[in-house]
Amino acid sequence: MSIDINGLGVNQATTSRVKSQSSTQQKSADVDNEGKSSSDKVELSSEAKSMQSIEDQVRQLPDVDQEKVDRIKSAIADGSYSVNSQSIANKMLDLDDMFG
Repeated sequence: MSIDINGLGVNQATTSRVKSQSSTQQKSADVDNEGKSSSDKVELSSEAKSMQSIEDQVRQLPDVDQEKVDRIKSAIADGSYSVNSQSIANKMLDLDDMFG
């Protein structure tokens, strides 16, 4: 599920923030206190590399399961879609207990 805040999806907002931080850090790393050029190196941990790989895979997933949407639309259209109101009420109460 994706949240759109001010025109940015979750992944876009995160990417924008990371890019902004990276460019700021790069500018400050390019020149040290004496104005000389520096060449600092950063090495990512295996956990960070794994996280980066997972983020790349998540970015490639569609935001919407179109097949599921089509199935539900079809069921609504032909009148076979049913709602279990008791189940919905129980889940709402569970959420209330969790956050209340």
